[in-house]
Amino acid sequence: MANRNKTPAKARLSAKFINSLVAGDRDYWIAEETFPKLKLKVTPLGNRSFVLRYRNAQGTERKLKLGDFPDINADQARQLASRYAAEVASGGDPAAQKQETRHGLTLSDLGQRFLEEHGELHLKATTLQNYRQILKAVIDPSLGKQPIVSISRAQLLTLQKSMANRRYQANRTIGFIRTLYNWAKKNGLYQGTDNPAQGIPPYRERKVESLLSKEQTAELWEAIKQIRRTHPGRETALNVITFCWLTACRRGEAFKLRWENVDFERSEVHFVEAKAGSRKQKMSTQLKAFLSQLSSHGSDAYVFPGIKRDTPLTDIKKTWDLVRQTAGLPNFRLHDIRHNVLSDIAAEYDLATAAAVGGHQSIRSTMRYAQARQQTTADALERLGSNIARYTEEDS
Repeated sequence: MANRNKTPAKARLSAKFINSLVAGDRDYWIAEETFPKLKLKVTPLGNRSFVLRYRNAQGTERKLKLGDFPDINADQARQLASRYAAEVASGGDPAAQKQETRHGLTLSDLGQRFLEEHGELHLKATTLQNYRQILKAVIDPSLGKQPIVSISRAQLLTLQKSMANRRYQANRTIGFIRTLYNWAKKNGLYQGTDNPAQGIPPYRERKVESLLSKEQTAELWEAIKQIRRTHPGRETALNVITFCWLTACRRGEAFKLRWENVDFERSEVHFVEAKAGSRKQKMSTQLKAFLSQLSSHGSDAYVFPGIKRDTPLTDIKKTWDLVRQTAGLPNFRLHDIRHNVLSDIAAEYDLATAAAVGGHQSIRSTMRYAQARQQTTADALERLGSNIARYTEEDS
């Protein structure tokens, strides 16, 4: 990925210039220098679209999509933007008119507006990414084209039922739709009295024993060693997995880690903009040695670099699937590493220590990770039984 710092805020939009742009790790905008209200939006997927940004007579900022590039070119976009800007100057609101032409605000339109007008300003990057995925993968192909005023509770129950084999995603989808309606009503976009997603009971999510035995942990590490030997191209992904074990961090925190956030002198790793806020974590002797070895192998800005220079690795799914299949643990999730480490810390020390390592602001969050291992529970009950038996034997 090219250096985004060199992308100008304004430029003369042309086919040659637009084709030269590269995607960043988030959306970015470039204004047409002869008409600043006309913007080119470039998404992380590389999609490019022309958008007119303006304020209506009430002072509310609006975004009117004019079309995608290259479906329309820059000259056509300038002509459309000029025409719609004249309507705005006369008191019109072409974005609102466009929505009315489509027989009301659709669920997809509402979702997109929520993400642009609220999500990008107030939500964490991971939450925003999850909402975008739900909108694209679930809402758009199902109820996306339907006006929000016509969507019923029965339709949402049907949608939920169709996702019965994906309970986690089903619960997050209904929760997102409920949030959309609440936001729409608060902002005057929905005049209905009822939120159709309100009160829909969530699925009970299946909880499985995700804590490994000593033997399973050994098998997992043996699989990692084996794959390092047989698949050298997966070295960086395997390093992410190792780092997660040594820190109990989230995968996204590992992906975003830059060398400037690693302080060898103070033996600290600084997780910037983590889920619960930035935090500093002390390095263990093993972690310091591991990172020192990595730092001697390259000069990239990121600890776990992507294919292109100074860009982070963003996906290790294929490597993780290979690791867990090789270890004979096909249902062990990458996030379960965090469960294991924090559970062990909570058992060995206390919840407060596990919370500090996990970057939790509340002990209640840590409680989800402080699971009792089945074998530990069995050993405790066995010891209790032995103690009780001693007294019953004395009575007999």
